[in-house]
Amino acid sequence: MEIREASHKVHFRHTKNEAERIQDLLSYHILDTPEDEEFDALVKLACQICETKISQINFVDQTRQWNKATLPETPKLLPRGGSFCSTTILEDKWMIVPDASTDDRFMNYPFVKGDPNVRFYAGVNIKSRNGHNIGTICVLDFEPRTLSDSQLENLQILASAVQSRLELRYRELMFQKQASALREQTFFLENAADLTIVLKADKELQLKGLNGKLKDSFKTKDISPNSFRDLLYSSKSDQIEDLSWLTDLKSGEYFSKEVALADHNGHKKWFVINGMQKDEFCYLTAKDISVSRGHADFMKQSLKEKDALLMEVHHRVKNNLAIICGLLDMELMNAIDGTTEEVLQKCRARIFSIASIHETLYQTGNFASVGLESIIKTLAGSIRGMFTAKKQETTLDFDIDSVQVSINQAIPLSLIINELLTNSFKHAFDGFTGHAVIRVSLKVDGDNISLKFSDNGKGVEEKLLFESTTAGFTLVQILTEQLEGRLEISQNTEMPVATVADSDSGSGLSVTLSFKKEPDEVI
Repeated sequence: MEIREASHKVHFRHTKNEAERIQDLLSYHILDTPEDEEFDALVKLACQICETKISQINFVDQTRQWNKATLPETPKLLPRGGSFCSTTILEDKWMIVPDASTDDRFMNYPFVKGDPNVRFYAGVNIKSRNGHNIGTICVLDFEPRTLSDSQLENLQILASAVQSRLELRYRELMFQKQASALREQTFFLENAADLTIVLKADKELQLKGLNGKLKDSFKTKDISPNSFRDLLYSSKSDQIEDLSWLTDLKSGEYFSKEVALADHNGHKKWFVINGMQKDEFCYLTAKDISVSRGHADFMKQSLKEKDALLMEVHHRVKNNLAIICGLLDMELMNAIDGTTEEVLQKCRARIFSIASIHETLYQTGNFASVGLESIIKTLAGSIRGMFTAKKQETTLDFDIDSVQVSINQAIPLSLIINELLTNSFKHAFDGFTGHAVIRVSLKVDGDNISLKFSDNGKGVEEKLLFESTTAGFTLVQILTEQLEGRLEISQNTEMPVATVADSDSGSGLSVTLSFKKEPDEVI
């Protein structure tokens, strides 16, 4: 399937406040960036929800429509005015075209008039933080149709998810810019001594000398009668600095300490003091770090805001996925046959497995990694609940080492865990009357992780399983490649097999996934 660029000259209308819209779009630095798994996942979900052949996430700049993510692959660029989305951004929220071949605006577009003969389009606007339409998430198909209310609502939820990711990207860019500016200021601050101080090395710490460009900022003009303690900052809410670290020094010892001194107006000024004691005197150099301390406080606040934003993003993604699970539950209640019910259950389980990752990140507040033990046990409990009413009681046996993996590995792993556990619960014990057991083992050796699923069911030949064309096992193979891992399948010889009524005993099944843990992020 190929959507060709328009070969004729096209015209387009600007949006209201076009200059501000373009400025907002450029501030995200999203144009011409590499492919991103998070955006790719959203277009896949859009196709599944809306039951269409094509889905895209597009951004529209001054002259072109640029494609950030698409399913299946389509051209990255279209001229502005030669695409549906350049018209969608003129609308407030969305645009739906039931049949483009009968719509005067689009009927002469090359990809409508000719191959691949696009007919249906629905796009929801992606808005900037200032409310400007900077792009769309859209779905297309080759037959005239429309969207149900729930499909349109979920497409809007996906647009909100794109907006959340853009805002997080913007905050990270601003944080990096501020950090760079702070490093430049720190370089100059660290290359000057603002005060040189000489103290009598006794318990009173009498000042014997105070020089430097900030000398006149402090309370004393006549040095000799005053002690160093007179310069220390104090207030009703602050304790006077404990100077035991200085009075207990031995001759020849070096030290470094941050100390708050009070200027002649009683205002706090922070210094980093470096020096040593030599015989009866302490010789100190002091750098004013009041500005950098202020920046440090600002950085701490910025980090708190970033963590709060990340928590909110994971919370919203989890809630949005929970909404989708709820919608699928409603459809399950209305399923008219077993095949439909099975498809809906599989979709719900896969979405729930991703939602569990975001829920764990939100609850723990650790946005860099996820503990696999809690994910495995949560998914196993949920899947067992789906099958308990139809199968005999199944024992879940866990032998799991503690390990944290990045979210980039946690999501494909959760989907693999879902597929393999679902396969065991659904197929392993048909017609079995014995004690059904599913065992999950997770072993860690350095950066090497081995995840093993075993059951004592009827089993299946390795060759037949690897030649399987089912969507579930195909998904497992794709996700294993994404993890750069290795999948091994064999008969289970570690557990006594259950018993098949009126037949021979089963052979059991063992599936092992081996992969390397991604290095931990250094923040």
